[in-house]
Amino acid sequence: KVGNPWDEEHFVKSFKDPSYKKVIIDYKMAIEEGRLTPEYVEEMRKQPFFDVLYECNFPKSGVIDEKGWIPLLSREEVEKAFIKEAKGFGINKLGADVAGGGRNKSVVVQRRTNLAEIIHRTNDPDTMNLAEFVINKRSSEGIYPADINVDMIGLGKGVYDILNREKTTSGIHGINAGLEPYTEEGKTMFINLRAQMFWELRKWILAGGKLLEDEAWYQLSKIKYRQKLEGRKAKMQIM
Repeated sequence: KVGNPWDEEHFVKSFKDPSYKKVIIDYKMAIEEGRLTPEYVEEMRKQPFFDVLYECNFPKSGVIDEKGWIPLLSREEVEKAFIKEAKGFGINKLGADVAGGGRNKSVVVQRRTNLAEIIHRTNDPDTMNLAEFVINKRSSEGIYPADINVDMIGLGKGVYDILNREKTTSGIHGINAGLEPYTEEGKTMFINLRAQMFWELRKWILAGGKLLEDEAWYQLSKIKYRQKLEGRKAKMQIM
């Protein structure tokens, strides 16, 4: 059998079967044989499934479930990113996710180069009030409309339309996470834009990005991903 060490029943059984001879060809051997360059390998370290596809390791025991899903971030990794207070610098972006009230809350996150903060959370079903909050925040901090990202599917479309009609927020980004990734490289690696965005978030946090402490961030430890084969290419999918 030839394959990558995904924790799938038939491959795991064969790997553990002592009657099989194992030949493991990882990135080190590929570099030695000239099939990969060190520069390419370093670039691939940033991508999903490096440990499986390039180091030839099965996912760590207990991390992957029976259907192949892996947590995007552990609770410990989320907590490590927590900070009680900090001053943001650099880029200044807003992201708004729109809910319909009740137990589901609309949330606005502000992200700077070094810090992400939940700045607004409400179960008010009146989307006009959420749009007003975004408009006021844009005005008070001079945020460019192109740096405002709003869910534009379902209930989010109402907020997106309101903001796009306003002179001061015209030109905002409407986000449909079900669309294809926004870069050519991303199209070869991710099932959709949602997967690409979550992976970029993971990379940012593991590279040192901080989260202003808030219990809601623990939801990130419940997000899971796995590989999905499209033809002979494995792409990342978010549950």
